[in-house]
Amino acid sequence: MVLINIDTLSDSELRCIAQQEGVEDWEDLSREDLIDSIEEIYEDENRFEPNHPSYTGHRYVKTLVNVDRQGSLGLPGVEELPLAYNETCIHAIAKDANWAYVFWSLSPQDQALMEESGCTLSLRTIVLAKDDCPEASFDIDVLGSDMEWSLELPWSGRQYKAVLVKKDPSNGHESILAESSIVSVEECWLSKNPEALKDRDRFNVLVTPLVTKGGELINNRQVHEILEEGKEGLA
Repeated sequence: MVLINIDTLSDSELRCIAQQEGVEDWEDLSREDLIDSIEEIYEDENRFEPNHPSYTGHRYVKTLVNVDRQGSLGLPGVEELPLAYNETCIHAIAKDANWAYVFWSLSPQDQALMEESGCTLSLRTIVLAKDDCPEASFDIDVLGSDMEWSLELPWSGRQYKAVLVKKDPSNGHESILAESSIVSVEECWLSKNPEALKDRDRFNVLVTPLVTKGGELINNRQVHEILEEGKEGLA
């Protein structure tokens, strides 16, 4: 996966991409023309299905993308990141009010110790109270080969922490391998302003964008909770 915002690329990087994509006169084009040419290539490639013979899968513009090429795209100053690091660590990033993306790595030493001892690995989600003390927690068993997970955040307006836990099935002993920094989930604005849901016209304005063209409410727990609150307020 490669994340590149085309507007932030230098002129030399733009020319490198243009040359790779076969843009005519790439050496003489202005920065604006280079960006237009690359975006046009992106738009053209995006019209094809992945199985289409003309589909290349190369995208450079404003998105996370799959790239079929090996290496780091050949861009100046861009290096390929390793899949793992030689240390045990875990990181958590809030995706939205309901989910966090968690990724981690185990040091070769920890991996070897786990294999030798037969210990298992769990991903623990800790819900923190206002004083940062653990209020609740739940574990998910993961494989030693796993390196990422999507964690559900059950309550808005709370703080969470992801923890890697090593468990010894022979004696039930647990030890913490790594902890993430705290992930904060803001309480929904509508939850803090329930009066906004009591006006029918305003309620309709707020809910309309949450409904698909087929008339289905988007599949989001928080949206359903707010909708139920709104129905009670209008009753």
